[in-house]
Amino acid sequence: PRQGLKLDLLNGHVLLRNLEVQPAALQLLLGLPLVVLAGVVGRAELHIPWAKLGSEPARVQLDRVLLIVAPQCEEALLPCEHERSFRAKQRRLDAHEARRALSCDAAAAPKPQRGFFSKLAAKLQENLQLDLTNVVIRYADSSFGRSPFSVSLALDSLKLRKLEVAGAAEEGAAGGGRGGGGAKIQPR
Repeated sequence: PRQGLKLDLLNGHVLLRNLEVQPAALQLLLGLPLVVLAGVVGRAELHIPWAKLGSEPARVQLDRVLLIVAPQCEEALLPCEHERSFRAKQRRLDAHEARRALSCDAAAAPKPQRGFFSKLAAKLQENLQLDLTNVVIRYADSSFGRSPFSVSLALDSLKLRKLEVAGAAEEGAAGGGRGGGGAKIQPR
């Protein structure tokens, strides 16, 4: 374990190697009717520019990600669907209540003071960049009896960045078209 960990927190650098993916955590995060059979991340790296947190992004880099997933059986699917439906209704209700509270109390209530860690977490989340490289997701399904089947999705690179609204409008105008939303696909 020590070989797979490198910490330099003062300079904002964390490096982890050969991490096992926790199937239950990933299933909860994704919320899909899939069972994660196995998963590994070859290298996970975090860079946080403490001195330039307002101007430079925090970067998370995941390399050599392998996931093996399978469909949930029918018996397990029904409670999952019920739970997913419940969570979606709860999110809609929470959003409605938040809008209602904002409209009623916008002028009356003073803004609550946020603590240091809340502000820090918000700033990190606001400027987060995620880079995924060498990702393989394999879907294996043996529910068809004697003819099991599998398919793999391989990604060389996927980069997720914050989209600047003003920059996106200018890019769309310069690009001569609608859509895209700042996403660039480059052939290899």
